[in-house]
Amino acid sequence: MLSARLTYLRKEKDKTQEDMANFLGITRPAYTAYESGRRQPDYSTIQKLADYFGVTVDYLLGRDELDITEVLESNKIKLVANGQPITQDQRLGIVRVLDNPSAMQSKTVPILGKIKMGIPILAEGNWDGELEIPSDIRADFALKARGNSMIGVGLLDGDYAICREAKTANSGNIVVALRDISAEYSEATLKYYFNDRERPVLRAANPDFEDIPMDDEWRIAGVLVAILRKEPPAYRVYNSYLAARDINMEKWEPVLERAFQLGIKPDQIMNMLETMYQIMRGKG
Repeated sequence: MLSARLTYLRKEKDKTQEDMANFLGITRPAYTAYESGRRQPDYSTIQKLADYFGVTVDYLLGRDELDITEVLESNKIKLVANGQPITQDQRLGIVRVLDNPSAMQSKTVPILGKIKMGIPILAEGNWDGELEIPSDIRADFALKARGNSMIGVGLLDGDYAICREAKTANSGNIVVALRDISAEYSEATLKYYFNDRERPVLRAANPDFEDIPMDDEWRIAGVLVAILRKEPPAYRVYNSYLAARDINMEKWEPVLERAFQLGIKPDQIMNMLETMYQIMRGKG
């Protein structure tokens, strides 16, 4: 740090290495060693140089710099903003922005409302406003989530599903699926899309909701790429998740308990289920 700053300050002052050597009363090679880092000046020389350039000793030695990333990632340093502590999530968010400055920039995408038939899905006639999102998210539109069918994956009522327009999807993607409900409008739903069995299905992330067969009535219009939440989730959301999970697990508890009693391992159960499924398909 010292060598680099000496070089910078000398050039800013339009001085040569010979000039600096004469000022210090040393040879030119001796001063050149300071700038190359091969030799460290004593403290009195550093003080003399600081006075000459009009800077502090701390500046010359690089002690005025603070690596903000190290500070943010350290749990030993308490940070506040406007008197409020900066949380760990906020610290990590700042670090991500520093690593990827484009994340600070934003763009807008349309929020889709009622989907009208006969016009492209992104046509302005389907817009219900616009939403600002980070510019590094590749997306074409947003859809406001309704209900709790996807609560198991953290997609809550009122969240904005940020989506990329698509007519096809990979099995396991969360998709926007459309179904015509009248001569004028189509309804949209956000569900998992699975196509690894005899017919594709739309599946909720909540056991209270049954699979929807992906027949000719439904078509894929987009794939989820991100979720945007403008308000923190209420505690009732957690209770709803627990209720959905517990009801589903209650049905499986005796099955799992019996498998444990018989000494059957999880991979064995999986193989048995696959075998039984293939047998059932063959009989059908």
